[in-house]
Amino acid sequence: MPRKHIESLLEKEIGLSPESIGPETIAKAVQARMRANGLMETRAYLSLLRRSKAEWDELVEAVVIPETWFFRNRQSFTFLGLWAKRKWLPKHKGNVLRVLSIASSTGEEPYSIAMALLDAGLSEKRFSIVSADISKNAVRKARLGFYGPESFRGNDVSFRERYFDATNDGYQLHLSVLKTVLFLRKNVLSNQFLSEDSPYDIIFCRNLLIYLSPLARQKVMGVIDRLLAKTGIFFVGHAERPLVTALGLQLIKEPRVFAFRRAVDSDVSKAPVRPKPRGKFERRRHRNDKASHAHRTHTIPGSAKRPDPVGNNSYPVTNRRQPSTKKMELLDRARQRADKGDLEEAIRLCGEVLDQDTTHVQAHYLQGLIFLAMANEEDAEKWLGKAVYLDPEHHDALNHLALIAEHRGDGKTSTQLRQRVKRLRRKEGVH
Repeated sequence: MPRKHIESLLEKEIGLSPESIGPETIAKAVQARMRANGLMETRAYLSLLRRSKAEWDELVEAVVIPETWFFRNRQSFTFLGLWAKRKWLPKHKGNVLRVLSIASSTGEEPYSIAMALLDAGLSEKRFSIVSADISKNAVRKARLGFYGPESFRGNDVSFRERYFDATNDGYQLHLSVLKTVLFLRKNVLSNQFLSEDSPYDIIFCRNLLIYLSPLARQKVMGVIDRLLAKTGIFFVGHAERPLVTALGLQLIKEPRVFAFRRAVDSDVSKAPVRPKPRGKFERRRHRNDKASHAHRTHTIPGSAKRPDPVGNNSYPVTNRRQPSTKKMELLDRARQRADKGDLEEAIRLCGEVLDQDTTHVQAHYLQGLIFLAMANEEDAEKWLGKAVYLDPEHHDALNHLALIAEHRGDGKTSTQLRQRVKRLRRKEGVH
């Protein structure tokens, strides 16, 4: 059928896995583009899509939604600045630190990298940043360097005073930062993606892999392997750690820093940089499987539909009965403690909720997410499994369990869990 053909095209060309964002998200984007073109039949739109590059670009724009802000997961940037100052600079006098940001959306991530390096004492001439994204609109906005209030989140926005000029409509990034980043409109799955570039010391590719099909993930990791320097560092999103460790890279064991290095690089492990835990334990919205939240720092496919361990909106309630105000308050406090990196206290507060109600789905689910943040997949699987036992239709918990199983090398279980989610969607009438 035409809709399936469109999904297959998106998977083939940009690696988008329909299961990761929900086929309904793609269907809505297709319907919107059909209306824009005055078409009534999906078959006619598929024909247009195959012959019009301009329309293909419009559909891609419709299924990739920018969701990012400055210094998202601040610990990663703190670690980067300290590593560059203490480890890289002393050994590379006169060299330029090369940084690549893949799927960088509207520019907040690469500009955060630039500001972190400037704050660490590197001059503008000591680093260069290349930023790539598939979205034409995102790249256009990034090059302008003009942002609204939504790009500045969290308690610490002091960098805004140092690096931005306030206007009536928003904030303009200083030219000194603007010129440190080269923005390119590129598809990371292209065979020619940065094919002539030298290796990079730092690569950020955060919250892209979770949206991709297994084949596309493998291809992207091949790109990373080609472009990452021997002693380079690779930053990913929190939920992507299992996907990366399965490919042989070693996790850098720093609190709330989701970064990897090659096994041959022992420099990081010998003298780890330990920034003080701080920043936001990103939250997510459970969609009751009709609307979800997006967790990403780049242009993400259908941000309203992807499972993410921690997202950005208020924490959900999925219990069949209305929870008490006290339990809600305890969960809010648990989330706030996790936001500040105090994961042990967050676990304790979840325990208080479960002491009052052993069947509280969201307390079990949050426990699972916290243990994932602690890189404890065994306990994470246990708590997520309890959430699914109590709420068999908890799509996000099922998807996280599928990722854990995939990381463990249990492809059969991972496939079964993903198929279970697909059956639930069909049962709910979501096609």
